[in-house]
Amino acid sequence: MSHTRLVSERHIDLKWYHLRDNYLLLNAIVNADRNNSSILAGVVADPYAVHLRGNGKTSYALHVAAAWYRFYRGMDAKVAWRRALDSIVFSVEELKERIDSSSRNDIIIADDIGRWFPPKQSPYSKVEREIFEVLETFRLNCVALIWTAVLVRSVPTKILLHSDYMVYVSIIKKRTSRAELWRSIIDKTRPYKEPKFTFIAEEAFPTKYPDEIHEEYNRRRLVRFVG
Repeated sequence: MSHTRLVSERHIDLKWYHLRDNYLLLNAIVNADRNNSSILAGVVADPYAVHLRGNGKTSYALHVAAAWYRFYRGMDAKVAWRRALDSIVFSVEELKERIDSSSRNDIIIADDIGRWFPPKQSPYSKVEREIFEVLETFRLNCVALIWTAVLVRSVPTKILLHSDYMVYVSIIKKRTSRAELWRSIIDKTRPYKEPKFTFIAEEAFPTKYPDEIHEEYNRRRLVRFVG
């Protein structure tokens, strides 16, 4: 990732409540929806970044989802934020249930997906097999599936091969991060090729979001990953 690029100053000081209708990933989702299609996108830490955690990966996914519900599904801002929060799943079981109950208007966020997989004991774990099944069907049931992970290498290659976009996140300053959007250039008819992405654009975004959403997200995450 190019950690030397400079983002535009235009959005750096926007507050969390200034939801935008033109996030880079949101634009890709809107274009896919207009073409009756869906996208799979990953949001990970820029590998060149000093901080790999706490840099706004989930925040970016939430901002994109909230903006989708706010500007393209006509929801009130508070309702849109709550709907974005409810789009997050923390396990493959939750993901499968959400896929089955979703509509074409929905975004699903698979949070910290790298933690879903057990230590490698076989070429394909049960979780991986179930994820791969989802990848074959999710496009019929939602407009976008966004997964987050600390690093690309924590995610099975097949997920990367299916991903249409990657977003690499790094901190610019307190409460503000950079998101670089990369688009897949792989021929998906040749599944054994290495995944490759080409840089599209970058933007700054606020990592803060409403306190009540943040608190509830932390509570749900704690229940799932800590118990």
